[in-house]
Amino acid sequence: MSFDSHQFANIQHGTKPESALDQTSFFPMLIAVRQLPFCLCAFLLSAVAGVSHGQESATPIQADDAISMPELRIGDRWVYQRVDLWKQAVTWKLEQIVESVESPNAIFRYKYLESADPGILAGSTGTMGYFMSVQAERRSGLLSGVFEAVHFPLKAGMTWTHSLKRRSFEGDVVEGEFSANAVGWEEIKVPAGTFKSMKIEHKGRWSRPEKGWSGREEMTVWYSPDAARIVRSLHTDYDLGGHPSDKSEIQLVESRLVAR
Repeated sequence: MSFDSHQFANIQHGTKPESALDQTSFFPMLIAVRQLPFCLCAFLLSAVAGVSHGQESATPIQADDAISMPELRIGDRWVYQRVDLWKQAVTWKLEQIVESVESPNAIFRYKYLESADPGILAGSTGTMGYFMSVQAERRSGLLSGVFEAVHFPLKAGMTWTHSLKRRSFEGDVVEGEFSANAVGWEEIKVPAGTFKSMKIEHKGRWSRPEKGWSGREEMTVWYSPDAARIVRSLHTDYDLGGHPSDKSEIQLVESRLVAR
């Protein structure tokens, strides 16, 4: 996500108008995750076959192991929540369920289970495309590229760059260029449990050439092979003057993976 507004394609009930920041922000979910990676966004539990709270998978991950792209299955389910770090308050809770898979892509059905955001109605549902190969959701208006939240095969020390273009609700083109660094393994505790996760830092710049606007964004995500998604993300938006304007976190709250 961030994943902030989660302006997914094909919202069926209840939409959120795109603010000035929403029109420039590129970040996810995902599992975040402000907006789930071009996604957005943010990202399992005792219900996962062979995995429970605070436990690692049956085959422990070694520090120098490369992680392969996860294979999602129909029925896999995750629930995320967004926390506004300025207000220290949960703004929404979102459910995602895999509806179909044609590797390396999938279709998710989503539903906002709760919402304190006046622009998002609790109960809103819809579907969205998902790129498993980069852990990114397809947002409306995408023209080229994709936000590569994760890059497989993933290994500590990896770096990569990615860029994309999308059309804002006002009709002009928003461009983004980003660099990513897979820092290393960390134990991450979220409401869904504790996960051994790869920490990935993203730094980037956006621009709206037709308006002469530009700025920067920063995001850190933690990807867990056991969750097959990003389990946590931290995102900071900067306004046109370079000052932090939004800080948010996406957390995995619960999940269920069908038996592998």
